[in-house]
Amino acid sequence: MFMKFITTIFIICLSYLSLSAQNILMQEGSFDLCTGTFFDSGGAGGDYNTSESFTLTLCPDGPNLQTVLEFSSFDLANDGDDQMTIYDADNPDPGAILGTFTGTLAGNPELNFIAATNANTSGCLTIVFESNTFFNATGWDAAISCRPPCQTITPEVADISPICNTNSSGQQFVPVNQPITFVGDATTSSGVTNDLTYEWDFQGTILSGQTVNQTFNNPGTIDASLTVTDSFGCFETINFTITVGDNLIIVDDNNFTLDQLVSEVLIQGECALVDNINSPLSAQASNAGFDSYGYFNKGCSNFPFEEGIVLSSEGVSGIPTGLPSENPFGPGDPDLSALGGGNTNDATVIEFEFTPFVDQIQFNYMFASDEYNFPSLSFVCSFADTFAFILSGPGISNTNDYDHDANPATPDLTLDLGGLNIALVPGTTVPVSAVNVHTNTSCAAGSLGEFAFPQFFDNTNVPPPYHKYDGQMRVLTAQADVIPGQVYTIKLAISDFSDSILNSAVFLEGGSFELGVNLGDDIVACEGEVETIEVFNGQTPPGFTFEWTQDGVIIPGENEPTLDVTETGEYCVIPTSSLVDCDDTEDCINVQFIPIFDENDDLSENLDIFECTSGSVPTFDLTQNIDTILDNLSNDFTDDFPDFETENPGLDPFEVTFYTSQQDAIDGINPITNPDTFTPPNVPFTIYYTVGDNLGEGCLSDVFFFCD
Repeated sequence: MFMKFITTIFIICLSYLSLSAQNILMQEGSFDLCTGTFFDSGGAGGDYNTSESFTLTLCPDGPNLQTVLEFSSFDLANDGDDQMTIYDADNPDPGAILGTFTGTLAGNPELNFIAATNANTSGCLTIVFESNTFFNATGWDAAISCRPPCQTITPEVADISPICNTNSSGQQFVPVNQPITFVGDATTSSGVTNDLTYEWDFQGTILSGQTVNQTFNNPGTIDASLTVTDSFGCFETINFTITVGDNLIIVDDNNFTLDQLVSEVLIQGECALVDNINSPLSAQASNAGFDSYGYFNKGCSNFPFEEGIVLSSEGVSGIPTGLPSENPFGPGDPDLSALGGGNTNDATVIEFEFTPFVDQIQFNYMFASDEYNFPSLSFVCSFADTFAFILSGPGISNTNDYDHDANPATPDLTLDLGGLNIALVPGTTVPVSAVNVHTNTSCAAGSLGEFAFPQFFDNTNVPPPYHKYDGQMRVLTAQADVIPGQVYTIKLAISDFSDSILNSAVFLEGGSFELGVNLGDDIVACEGEVETIEVFNGQTPPGFTFEWTQDGVIIPGENEPTLDVTETGEYCVIPTSSLVDCDDTEDCINVQFIPIFDENDDLSENLDIFECTSGSVPTFDLTQNIDTILDNLSNDFTDDFPDFETENPGLDPFEVTFYTSQQDAIDGINPITNPDTFTPPNVPFTIYYTVGDNLGEGCLSDVFFFCD
């Protein structure tokens, strides 16, 4: 019995040793295991030797697993000749190298966790180590484990706040010197997300957590990334950029071609027909080494346009701050010289052809100039930096009269500009320039700036805080009547007048030059109203047909450029044209109707009046019935506006107001100011109430009442 007992214990010990973790030394060979420690040839306490050359393959000990190595130490001789190469394969395949490593663990952070990938069906890692004949070192140790194949992880940046602006390309702008909150999220192919960890990299600043806060102290573009990792070490990284803005506009003269500036920034609408975009005069055309036109974005400033294109009589990169100062660069423009009545220099001209599909074109612009020399504004009396928008085509005369100086005592100039200048002071033939729009009342008699239109000068922002110019005009609109379907040419031009010292710029609002199919912004309206949505001002251009959809379903019989809408939904127009390629083009708009309280929602019979105090003159709490009044209505609203509560926390979509008189309820006057402690003039009594919306749409119900 004693010997049997001893034997049993011995067998158990042998079994335990066979299942325990193995220590694998660097050697020539292959092992299948999922637990243990991988050492250099010297083992746990020794150094590796000189002149070693080993290839070792570590594979999982079961199917559908991947080998993982996590190095806790790594130290090779610092002569650089000793190196380890790890392959994502069961052999040293040159196309499967995960990395070649020398030096120490601190210089090789990848070794903290290195694993076979899903592309490697063997799940093995192959390690090749070579040392030279001179020096050795302490080597390494790494934990061996296995994991299942990596699942698919799809990270996203769920929210960034606060954001001060987002441009048409989706680029987000955040304010400088203010904590910005970043929220990450992810989905996985397994559906398990509670083991995920999040790491953010803001140009070398590393933060951990699904929600992090980061403050950026300088304006500019930030390259960032979000890495989401699961409990098996599988991860996915997404890269994104944000732009940190201050109170200055942002000008970009590198990332947009001239075609993109015109076709994608200035002009709005699907199926727009634009051709022959060129710039015969500019810093670029003069090979000046800088650009005199480009893209701008308001960034985090209060500039009146979100984005657009800017033309200048100097390099545009200096527009925000004045640096760098880039001018002069080239000749003037003869049309601008004729308009200004003198020589011009440093002209920037952009021209293009377009085909309008409506009978009027328009776009918004704003002029800014150093000629508004703050605070005296004295230069506006004599220096007329000039710009023009010259439109030519069918129905447009090349020769037109212009009141060039706004002086009623001087004759108009009759000028052949090859078209009509539509950059005019509203309601006049006066060309817009610094000498014609300003607030200086001290210009000498007979000077260029003696007569002006101060109402169009931006007297609120002097000097403007968001660019380097001393002054600017208010936003103006250039417009002209055209013939739909005909080809027109427009010339956008600006230059210095007389000298090249003080400069000017004209900003054109992005998307304000509408040529193609555009339904406009989403609509919120009151139930029972009819909203008419349209393209091309409700006119069908030659060669166009239309199809409409509601929530993705074609609306039978609707083939006109207008559609009357009475139901909540997403409405899309699908144009086709024999004049321009509109394949796979549609423009969509969301229309939402706020439910109106009507007789079907009237729950007056179910209402109770709650007495708050007893006595000869009782007090009642009318507000106890608001939930009952709004029950049906709120359900309808939630169906149509499912995101309202999260987007407007703490705001009720409807408001109930109580009155003692039906006429007061109709007129919306004299409401009961204390409905929670209302004392009626007598008992029984009648209360009238209205139900209105809190969305600013003025959707007021009919008047109902209840009695007690």
